Amino acid sequence: MPRFLAILLSALSLILAGNAHARNVALVIANWQYQSAQQLSNPQNDAKMVSAALEKVGFDSVIVAENTSMGSLRSALRAFRDKANGAETALIYYAGHGIEGKGRNWLVPTDAALQNEADLPYEAIDLEYIMDALHGAQLRIAVLDACRNNPFANRWKGSTRAVSRGLAPVEVDDVLVIYA
Repeated sequence: MPRFLAILLSALSLILAGNAHARNVALVIANWQYQSAQQLSNPQNDAKMVSAALEKVGFDSVIVAENTSMGSLRSALRAFRDKANGAETALIYYAGHGIEGKGRNWLVPTDAALQNEADLPYEAIDLEYIMDALHGAQLRIAVLDACRNNPFANRWKGSTRAVSRGLAPVEVDDVLVIYA
């Protein structure tokens, strides 16, 4: 298990140990079988490790969504938002392609074609949807284990670039955002 996950899960076990009656919910998203982008080798195994570890440290509900299309990813986030409302802890873990574009961070569903940067709002999920899905919980955590390059950049013309250092920093209050 990656070191950052081991540290996170150790911290979570300490936090959760104090309140055995609290409701703790997680959504684990793992995309690796992309239709129009490079396949990824780690998300499937990472999702299994993360979901098992979350259950072990005391999460009541761990939902796993694998190889999500745009529609299924939106549906999973919407359903999780309802589950997270009123929870003590809500955590979303995302493994897959992530892109910085148009000054924002985007998570890439498996069916995205992304012929150019202008397609991002129509074919990718703005990171703000992740933040919205966590709303309503007391402790909100987003873990972004996103691939560090833009697999569509060779098709895009103009000012868009592959971001070698990963996603852009996120400025959001009351949400712990962890980059792998």
